[in-house]
Amino acid sequence: MNLLRHAALTALAIGALSISAAQAAETKGSVTDEVGVIEIQKGQPVVLGAYLAVGGPESALGIDEKRAIEIALDEVDWKIAGHPVKLNVEDSLCNSEGGQNAATKLAANQKVVVVIGPSCSNAAMPGAPILGKAGIPSIGLNSVPAITEPDRDPIYNWYTRTAFNDSWSALSDADYAYNTAGARRVIALHDGTSYSESVAKHFAEAFKAQGGEVISIEAGAPRTSICVRP
Repeated sequence: MNLLRHAALTALAIGALSISAAQAAETKGSVTDEVGVIEIQKGQPVVLGAYLAVGGPESALGIDEKRAIEIALDEVDWKIAGHPVKLNVEDSLCNSEGGQNAATKLAANQKVVVVIGPSCSNAAMPGAPILGKAGIPSIGLNSVPAITEPDRDPIYNWYTRTAFNDSWSALSDADYAYNTAGARRVIALHDGTSYSESVAKHFAEAFKAQGGEVISIEAGAPRTSICVRP
């Protein structure tokens, strides 16, 4: 199953179990929640948010992901707990500024019960805390380890994901460099984004664990990757 479809179905499950969101502790009817309660009248929609790279140079990625979410919603006839579902998509642009702006817009809508995305670590790092502060859980598939590690900053407690993290891919990269390519000394390059910097850092740690030497970790031009020297 496409990971965004999985995230969408997970979001639907969360929405079905707990329709709660921002503000202070609140009681409505028989429901009390320390964060707040969203009351959805009969016939009114359950609002799901998403922030994806549907514009800019990564738009092909975001448009495909948006369609994956729509397919997942098709599978449940766009309904949750008997209510129609409304999907509110904001453009994350796959960068920090876009993630911050998109998350801010979604957090301002007090009817949003859960947010899907993003798939870009650069957008998730600033975006997830904004949604969490508003009491809105978010489910993405980016891979920077810091936001789901056991000792993560509490600002990411409202975030989860359906993808493996960079520490796993770094292990395979280091194994290839050391055991297949035969490298013993390397330079790890990244382009300054949180995603590539995380990959380079975890690659360096895994390569050292293999017995190799990491000469340095350097920032390079965008789209650069790990450089291996025998």
